[in-house]
Amino acid sequence: MRLVAAEEMKALDRMAIQDIGIPGSVLMENAARGATRIFLDHFAPHQGAQVFIICGRGNNGGDGYVMARYLYEAGLSVKVGVLSQLGRIAGDALVNLNIIQKIGLPIYEAPDWDSWSARRSEIVSSDYLIDGILGTGLNTAIKGYYRQVIEDINGLDKSVMAIDIPSGLNADSGQIMGVAVRAKLTVTFGFPKVGQIIFPGAGLVGRLVRIDIGIPSATTEKLPARYVTIEPDNFSGLFQTEGEDIHKGNRGHLLILAGSPGKTGAAALTALGALRAGAGLVTLGIAQSLNPILEEKLTEAMTYPLPETRSATLALDSEKSIRELMEGKTALAIGPGLSTQVETVALVRRIVTDCPLPLVVDADGLNAISGEKGVVVPCGEKTVLTPHPGEMGRLAGVNTAAVQSDRLGTVARFVQETT
Repeated sequence: MRLVAAEEMKALDRMAIQDIGIPGSVLMENAARGATRIFLDHFAPHQGAQVFIICGRGNNGGDGYVMARYLYEAGLSVKVGVLSQLGRIAGDALVNLNIIQKIGLPIYEAPDWDSWSARRSEIVSSDYLIDGILGTGLNTAIKGYYRQVIEDINGLDKSVMAIDIPSGLNADSGQIMGVAVRAKLTVTFGFPKVGQIIFPGAGLVGRLVRIDIGIPSATTEKLPARYVTIEPDNFSGLFQTEGEDIHKGNRGHLLILAGSPGKTGAAALTALGALRAGAGLVTLGIAQSLNPILEEKLTEAMTYPLPETRSATLALDSEKSIRELMEGKTALAIGPGLSTQVETVALVRRIVTDCPLPLVVDADGLNAISGEKGVVVPCGEKTVLTPHPGEMGRLAGVNTAAVQSDRLGTVARFVQETT
């Protein structure tokens, strides 16, 4: 499934409006109508249930005004609070604000904490809250009045639905911009946003539902996808076979280089994981003195003893044997529990820079390629790196906190600098 950053979604909206000619009000109508349907399906509110919609000054609030109309028509008791002076509302949001005013829905102007507090009893008594305060363009910390409102919403322990994104969440990094709404349901428009999928943002969206707002596929195809989620369908073809006459030799042969004293478990788990994932054959290359341990731990996977250092880790002298082992193999996984012994690190660097097989580099394999001598970029397009935040920090030359604050940005910069 495609994910987008805030600027990408903004660009798609602009292309649909300017290039295709779909009015922004139509996109807003489609978004809010879809959001209303999901709200009703998810919460199944009783007739007359009280809903308080909290709207900001922009189009996120405009979506809230349209939702107010649809929820009212569905038989719910709807009230709208606007965290601004009504005279400051403009564009498509103003069009829809005028509509619900003419319908006669209760609309409360609440540009400051005193006016919010004056209506707080009605907010507290509501069955549901809908967050339409801030949209996906937020990139600075929330302070002052908006912060007070969001903290108050979170303190009420209500069933909250967020329109497009929980207010206060960064759509690109998933970071909380000072404070953010905790939603039980988020209905997002066009495509899911990156920050809704990665943590901490993923922990605030609740159930995430995407609404197609009517942007033509011809438009979305003009903007290449930068981010996608991995779905089961992406792998289904790997498990399809032509007929029943197959055997383990038809399912690939994985070579693993892993393990060291005290870390034989990492090697064993890697081999077992590969077999459970569907590899037909697995061979584990291990330091020769550790081979008896792995032969006992593993039943189906094969082991191959390799020359070792005095520390019982893979020695540089094992490279020739490893190259021979690669012949006829389908892929190589290198790193789990290998250690950072100097000679083993040198071996890893030589293997990954000249590997003829599809390659997965993990754990100590990543530590080896991000050593003091600079980052070694593994060869070939069919290479997968699997760093946790600490390992990514070592690869990128930053601390773990910097990685956690912008995971995808860190990765993007690392790729740009090393390719």
